[in-house]
Amino acid sequence: MLERFLPVTGASLPPLGPLRYVPDGLNRGAWEGLPSDWKSALLRKGIRWLGRAWPTLPARRYLDFYRDGNRSRFEQLYFMRRSALGDLVLAECVEGEGRFTADLADLIWAVCEETSWVVPAHNNHDRTGGRRDLPPFTGEPYVDLFSAETSATLAWAFSLLPQALDRESPGFRERIRHEIRHRALAPFLAHEDWGWMGLSHGDKVNNWNPWILSNLLVPALRVEDDPAQRLALVGKILRCLERFCAGYDPDGGCDEGPGYWNAAAASLFDALDLLDAESGGTLKVWGDPLLRAMGRFPMLMHLGADQFVNFADGQRQGRPDGALLARYGRCVGDADLERFGRWALADQGGLPVAWNWGHFQRSLGNLFRLEPGPVPPGPPLLRDGLLPDLQVLVARESAGTTRGFALAAKGGHNGESHNHNDVGSFIAYLDGKPLFVDAGVGEYTKQTFSSERYSIWTMQSAWHNLPQIGGVDQAAGGTYKSATARLYQGDEESGIELDLTPAWPKEAGLEAWRRRLALERRGSSRVLLEDEWVLHQPRDVRLHLLSLAEPELGQAGEVRYRLDTDSLAVLAYDGELLEATVEEKPLLDGNLRGAWGPRLWRLCLRLRREAASGSWKIVLRRGP
Repeated sequence: MLERFLPVTGASLPPLGPLRYVPDGLNRGAWEGLPSDWKSALLRKGIRWLGRAWPTLPARRYLDFYRDGNRSRFEQLYFMRRSALGDLVLAECVEGEGRFTADLADLIWAVCEETSWVVPAHNNHDRTGGRRDLPPFTGEPYVDLFSAETSATLAWAFSLLPQALDRESPGFRERIRHEIRHRALAPFLAHEDWGWMGLSHGDKVNNWNPWILSNLLVPALRVEDDPAQRLALVGKILRCLERFCAGYDPDGGCDEGPGYWNAAAASLFDALDLLDAESGGTLKVWGDPLLRAMGRFPMLMHLGADQFVNFADGQRQGRPDGALLARYGRCVGDADLERFGRWALADQGGLPVAWNWGHFQRSLGNLFRLEPGPVPPGPPLLRDGLLPDLQVLVARESAGTTRGFALAAKGGHNGESHNHNDVGSFIAYLDGKPLFVDAGVGEYTKQTFSSERYSIWTMQSAWHNLPQIGGVDQAAGGTYKSATARLYQGDEESGIELDLTPAWPKEAGLEAWRRRLALERRGSSRVLLEDEWVLHQPRDVRLHLLSLAEPELGQAGEVRYRLDTDSLAVLAYDGELLEATVEEKPLLDGNLRGAWGPRLWRLCLRLRREAASGSWKIVLRRGP
């Protein structure tokens, strides 16, 4: 995709000059021309920080992560500073009278004095001769997600408010330039070995790559005034972004899920959008089919309202950045994607700023680079979304409505980014309400991204909609996968057929396991699950199904799920072959309780007799 950018030359990259991406704070007509409700909202966000004492970042809070694994106590203080930084910049741009500059200057000063811009949870690179658990007091600075975001936000303050900052002190902007060069740009140029770059290995890189690079691109283009350094920085950023793109297959699927898409493909868009503008249109790739496919991913994963397919560490509830999606769709010429974005923008209402303080550029683009367009009556809700390379299927009963069943199923492998051991799992909704679910992920702690990750129950295959074989669960790693996957769609049926044999370790004694999941549209629609297996010897085999609604066991062979007064689902199985039990799973984690409430339920369908081979067929239909 990005080869046409390499090598970047002076002809394609004009020298540092007037801001092209959006108007700077001196362009009073542009900022005063924003809608009045947007201006009022931006001013309110800035006013709340006036006269505030900025929270300190004490050593004890940084060290919490090393002592008890907690990362949120430090990050809450750290992120508060940066949220205020962005709010004050935008408020001063809107008003233009200097009311916010003294507080902004104090805050910039404080951020520039911080010991490190790297949060403790990310301070795990080898910087001290083998020690990866020491605070970053010495050695060369590392560049992580949030040090890059800090650099970008400071760079936007530098570019949007040059006169306002110079009035505070003539050397103020030079301090910003010095800190960004020292903490971000120089270390970035000096290293080829940081894993997120993708330059020292052939493995796929995840959202860290475009998330960091899109932020580093801002000071590279807007702060660095040495022409040779600017060319070197932009050239290396594009070389690293190419490694990110190389990890994507033609279907554009993001194995990190729709939530992380906001930091993955969306960050790639941020970088390309900035390059397009700041290069005067000489650096653009909007016609590339892979870029278009990557943009469509969250639309294909949309289940209705704020509900999304949430495999791996994804969250089921989300509010996509509608303005960004609409801009993305317009750039790549995808009418459905633009419609999805404009619907999401209208649905979320209010100010079209980014979901995260660190995507400050995205907020600016949403304010000034979204072309006017009609508000659609609803989201596209395409009938089928097939991602054959990612091995993910999303199918609904009818296009354009959440009425009826929706099915999402996956193959893939257990070495994906933000992986759960979930090859062959599925999600089912009825009338836009979750029925069979993926619990997702709880609050991030030190354990989440450590060797103890799979001791967390939400990561284990036993807590996904999968079989358990002789008490053995799926194992982690890219070799544990679906050997084959066939995805298909049609007016009468859409589905996925998987060979799950390699997904379990040898201890399971598995010779073959094949699974078919399908949404039938013949007459009364229904969801089908069919498993067929062969083992080396007779073993206990059971199927686990995780649900939000409590399973109600009735006569043998039937389980009822009351989603609400209007939606009742019935699961039918062979009662002579399988016996059913129900387990309540209390949710103690704050994130999980926020997503699902106090509990989830697990139905266990267990073979009445151990067997070396067999099959079952599970049918999910609407209740009477």
